[in-house]
Amino acid sequence: MKNIEILAPAGSLEGMTGAFMAGADAVYMGGPAFGARAYADNPDIAGLLSAIDYAHIHGKRLYLTVNTLLKEEELNTKLYPYLAPLYERGLDAVLVQDMGALCRIREWFPDLPIHASTQMTVVSPGHVKSLKALGVKRIVLARELGIEEIRHIKDTFGGEIECFVHGALCYCYSGQCLFSSMLGGRSGNRGRCAQPCRLPYTLYEEKKMLGTKGENYLLSPKDLCTLEHIPMLCEAGIDSFKIEGRMKRPEYAAFVSYLYRKYADIYLKKGRENYAVDPKDLRALEDLYCRGGFSSGYYKQRNGRNMMALARPNHRGSLVGTVSQCQGGNIIFIADTALNAGDVLMAEKAGDKHTVTLNRDYSPGQKVSISFGTAVSPKSKVYRLYNSALMRDIQDRFFSVKNQEKIYVSFTLLKDLPAKIQLECRDCKVEVEGPVAEKAASQPLTREVVSQKLKKTGNTPFYVDSLDIYMDEDAYLPLTAINHLRREGIEALTEAMLKPYLRGTDGAALTISGKIERQSYSRGEKPLRTALVSRLDMVDTLLKYGDFDQIYLESWLMDSPAGEDAVAKIRDAKKKAVIAMPHIFRENSQKLWEGYVETLRKCSPDGYLVRNMESLEFIQGQGLLENSGFILSDSSLYIMNHSARNYYFSLGVIRETLPLELNYSELLKDCYRGGELIVYGYMPLMVTAQCLYKNTVKCIHSPRELSLKDRYGKSFPVRTVCSHCYNLIYNSLPMVLYDMEDKVGRLQPAAVRFNFTFETPEMIRRILENPRANIFKDFTRGHFNRGVE
Repeated sequence: MKNIEILAPAGSLEGMTGAFMAGADAVYMGGPAFGARAYADNPDIAGLLSAIDYAHIHGKRLYLTVNTLLKEEELNTKLYPYLAPLYERGLDAVLVQDMGALCRIREWFPDLPIHASTQMTVVSPGHVKSLKALGVKRIVLARELGIEEIRHIKDTFGGEIECFVHGALCYCYSGQCLFSSMLGGRSGNRGRCAQPCRLPYTLYEEKKMLGTKGENYLLSPKDLCTLEHIPMLCEAGIDSFKIEGRMKRPEYAAFVSYLYRKYADIYLKKGRENYAVDPKDLRALEDLYCRGGFSSGYYKQRNGRNMMALARPNHRGSLVGTVSQCQGGNIIFIADTALNAGDVLMAEKAGDKHTVTLNRDYSPGQKVSISFGTAVSPKSKVYRLYNSALMRDIQDRFFSVKNQEKIYVSFTLLKDLPAKIQLECRDCKVEVEGPVAEKAASQPLTREVVSQKLKKTGNTPFYVDSLDIYMDEDAYLPLTAINHLRREGIEALTEAMLKPYLRGTDGAALTISGKIERQSYSRGEKPLRTALVSRLDMVDTLLKYGDFDQIYLESWLMDSPAGEDAVAKIRDAKKKAVIAMPHIFRENSQKLWEGYVETLRKCSPDGYLVRNMESLEFIQGQGLLENSGFILSDSSLYIMNHSARNYYFSLGVIRETLPLELNYSELLKDCYRGGELIVYGYMPLMVTAQCLYKNTVKCIHSPRELSLKDRYGKSFPVRTVCSHCYNLIYNSLPMVLYDMEDKVGRLQPAAVRFNFTFETPEMIRRILENPRANIFKDFTRGHFNRGVE
């Protein structure tokens, strides 16, 4: 069987060295820019160069994260000088989200392997195929995919597949989340997510509260743990097991890497029949970090409340006992496992502020009497948040010892000939000559003295595992010369081991690829007016009150024959009818829409608004544009720079929706002219595989409109899109730009769009009858004024 790569997070140089020492084959690491973990202890360029050398000396790999969206100026002036020295040093791969960045990196550095980030939301073989055509070596699949979907992609694609196997899970499809961005200006697409999904919320349907009291962390998934499923993951064809955790402590990355390397090797050696996970190792992982226990993620189920940490959004630790007696904050319990001096315990519902640090050891079965300083209920569970013995063991094994590669050394010292030293490490061998040896005048060198000097490798990456000495008994060389020869040999070996990784750059590759010619709109020219509708009755309202050129029908409106009638009604009114494709287009959606193909050909909509690559490929693959239809891209197909625009336009897109995370000043740049600007609507903040209604009530396979209320009383509308099995969570306030006519005009958009989601006909009428007046008391400008970092 092939080896499985264990890919560890490295939020710091210490995290990298610990992970390598623990058995990780590679690490993914950010630098001072463009990484999805801007708040990690990322090294600077000099640190990255040293890290690349360190990885290569130890036979490991380092992948750099450039997995954020890049603005136009960043792509044109900052990305190349950022990557060039790392590329020259031998960077093993770059992890990318932005399609514009991907295309430019491929142009600038054609032999630098590119890995497509999970931020690209890759969920189908077609998307994988298109990325492979661009030269992408590896795909990090969306975490929401089931094992059979992964197997199908692997069988179809044949390239490298990377999947997350351990750590935190996002609630939203990665790359589709604007929650943190729109609420606080910290964009996940720019590496600055504030994790609002880990905060408490209450769910309502109309005025009725749904769910269970005390289960308020409705958007907080449990951590992923797949140790017990390694055979299944290997047999699905996954090439790289990715561990999440660049924001966690170095000990976490090291120990998790150690266990996944251990159990992957057990499976590869012994097979499925003899594979078993030691419960002690699972407990140790819980001690290290887990939210409300672990889940196997989406590999074996589509979604479900058993995947959610509904009662607690942070570290819970491992269960070590149940309270048998209590009086106020004083409790007694029987230890289920060995407890150590320095362990930190927490009682269920006592809260994180009330913890106890043990001052002695306890054996399994021993009575433990402690005080939490606050009332604790009988039969409460007691958890260990910090395992002092485990942390000491991790430190001793992976951080307190030198990570040195063994070398074979041969030393020759013959009279009247130059001294020679040969060093060999793995498949690399060097030889260095020194001064000519002389005949000893009095005291000759002994083998013991020579051996002692040659084995003094100090803080170098090597230790002498085998040493052969060939010398005349009366030969002599000064000890300083032997030391110098040893140092020269180690330097030569280091240089020889790193040399195969070095590359050169071609400055000519810096020329900016030609921009697509765009129609220019003067301030006096009126842009098209478009509207997106989420209910069929909205079509009648728009035709009555609005002067729209194009009307977009949400995907779920095509689930009934009335959707076909709406297309005809729009076209009869001499407007263009556009179908807005699903926000996520997985296998189930593709099968559903294969059943709609004949209907679509019959009603012949004028165009399609696509939110993902899967939809675009489906439309083209089914020949749905044969009657001169067109393709528009929505804001979720991120076009933050001209290179991304060029790519999507080369695939047939004729107009893009302008990014929601750029401000007015940024949108004024030439490369954004002629796009479509959303000037009104409740913007989707999350697209989720989890279902809020199912997790709080049950699955009824019927769409619901819900409200998610935060701790400040803000209500976020929720729509369950059951035909495609995903939820949409919208912003609590509508974005309103339509009253800023002057600024909108200066942007020269080809179209301005109104997104109608939950509005009543009366509300739509009021908006449309006086578009220069903002009728809303509470609203947002989105990022139009502020933008994101």
